[in-house]
Amino acid sequence: MAQDQATIDQNHKKFIQQVVETELVWGLETEDGFATSSSMEYEDADVIAFWSDEASAAACAGEDWAEYTPASISLGEFLENWCIGMQEDGLLAGTNWDTDLTGTELEPLDLALEILDALKAKGKKIQLQGFASQEIFAEELKKAWEETEGE
Repeated sequence: MAQDQATIDQNHKKFIQQVVETELVWGLETEDGFATSSSMEYEDADVIAFWSDEASAAACAGEDWAEYTPASISLGEFLENWCIGMQEDGLLAGTNWDTDLTGTELEPLDLALEILDALKAKGKKIQLQGFASQEIFAEELKKAWEETEGE
């Protein structure tokens, strides 16, 4: 049974809270890459789904994704590499989808900024490879987002 919007919103909020706490993001992976799905909200868009814990990711490894296994991604790598790369590739991010593959779909840069805001609110710092601070990274993301909005 599909979730109602309040449940979807709550699951997204849980995603943000848990990835900030654990500094891990979970996806479903095979040797060919990570699991993707067609967007339910946007025509001609694909989504890579992510979860805030291994068990939730594993629960979705059925039917079309039966060959996939949960794989963790450090939060720093997710923000710096995944979110930017997905944005450049025109992919969306899905957060804490249920076993019906229903959940929030959003632009990767929006997700990255939301996570950075939550980290800032908690006073938490994470390791970033290409940026001196989370604040500088957030500013660069905002600039990149403004540039993509203008296209």
